Amino acid sequence: MARTRPAGSLRDPDDLGIRLRAGYRGLSEAELRTTAVTYLHQLTAGKVVGGLHRLGPLLDCPPRALHAALPLLQHLEALVHRVDLGAGTGEEDRIAFDGIEHLLDAHGLDHPGIRRQVALLKAYGRQRRRVVHELAEVDEEALRVLTHQRCSDVRLLVQVLCDVVGRDAAVALHALDPLLALREIRDDLRPHAADRAFGHVNVLAEYRRLFGEVDGPHRLHREQLRLVEELLARWSRLPRKRARALWPAVFDAPIPRRLRRLPRVLLVRQARARLLASVPEPVLAAPVGAPGR
Repeated sequence: MARTRPAGSLRDPDDLGIRLRAGYRGLSEAELRTTAVTYLHQLTAGKVVGGLHRLGPLLDCPPRALHAALPLLQHLEALVHRVDLGAGTGEEDRIAFDGIEHLLDAHGLDHPGIRRQVALLKAYGRQRRRVVHELAEVDEEALRVLTHQRCSDVRLLVQVLCDVVGRDAAVALHALDPLLALREIRDDLRPHAADRAFGHVNVLAEYRRLFGEVDGPHRLHREQLRLVEELLARWSRLPRKRARALWPAVFDAPIPRRLRRLPRVLLVRQARARLLASVPEPVLAAPVGAPGR
């Protein structure tokens, strides 16, 4: 059962950092051990958490509140990477997820959306063991589900951030879903020896295993185009202010000044051209090592 949130508002940027730090004092010694992370975990997590700055306008999150929440967000992401950087055993996963649960409980973070993302991360851990270690057969829809589950760490961070600052994450998460999947796929288009070494699912390798060395990359290319169209469709339905705020998250750069006053329809049209041009051609060269692993 989640602990009661510390007295006082967690939604005031002036005292948010104090209130969040107070949550750690509610952890027992045994719980603190499950939340322990290494410097390597923290460094890896920092790359993900740093990207949240670009989501501030989309989430309507005050910069001071985001800054105050960063230590908690980085700790959560480091615990996720404690799973990723381990050997993928069930026991290691269990201990790391216990740490995540204890950390969330200590801060009174029991929003259903937060619990949903944790459940998706656990489901990904189970499916990852099936696919990588047991060589279970999966179809294309199962690979889409896996990719969605892999993105749950970013969605967890967004949901936690919105909860502590009093914002609704639903609209932003709906818009971000195709973008997060695209980024997971693009990360997997590079040589994936490290994925094999750490027992990670590599979507390019799995498409090759499922459809063959030639058809697999082409099918994955079509999947990226589908995700681009889905992202654009969701983008076009956002209110104008949020439509402009999505640009930095998509392109990792501020919206160009000449585009800032464009109507939403024209802005999305500009984004469409850039996104389609950014989809890489099918990766036909064989990966390092045996195909699919």
